[in-house]
Amino acid sequence: CCVNILILCLTIHTKLMRLCHTTSCFKSSGQVIVTFDGDELYHADFKKEEIVWESRVPTSFHFVHAYQYAVYLCLCKLPELIVHSRNDVIEQIENTLICFINHFFPPVIKTKWTKNGIEVETEDSFQAFILNPDGTFHLFSTLSFIAKDGDIYGCTVEHEALTEPKTEFFEVHSNQTDNHSFVYCGICLTVGFLGIAVGTFFAVKGNKYQTS
Repeated sequence: CCVNILILCLTIHTKLMRLCHTTSCFKSSGQVIVTFDGDELYHADFKKEEIVWESRVPTSFHFVHAYQYAVYLCLCKLPELIVHSRNDVIEQIENTLICFINHFFPPVIKTKWTKNGIEVETEDSFQAFILNPDGTFHLFSTLSFIAKDGDIYGCTVEHEALTEPKTEFFEVHSNQTDNHSFVYCGICLTVGFLGIAVGTFFAVKGNKYQTS
């Protein structure tokens, strides 16, 4: 289990009441406590592997899979990484790399960027952890760069669920070469169309000359 304490609260605005999950997971033991407006509904005891319901909570309100849900909350979740550019990559044009780090728990993570194997500084002064519907978290890390064909950037994360740092790479492939190809093809097509037009013009003139 992860060494972590997490409190998630949902405010019911109509009556200004709060439903809270307090999760504390440790390597040898842990608890998940659910409270409603400050009063405990139940807690999960991982030593005894059971749910302990507050006596005032009617049996009809007991959640059948409450213990399985508590176990799920205490599992470390491995982060998933995706790196992409904000805009199309063009040689010598400033762009931004985005590292999307998703589905990790607990919300404690360290990120860094490298360029061709050398660590580079980022402008990420604050990382906002965003809660997913399944109880895991995601965040975005960004890096500004000037595109140069062949450069390799890496987004590396360190997380408690990982036995070693995890890295996702992004290799710069500039579209500039492709743009030159498009220009060359455009010129060839233009010359071809002009040739057809000139040939058609002289063919028409030749027919008129023969007729006359």
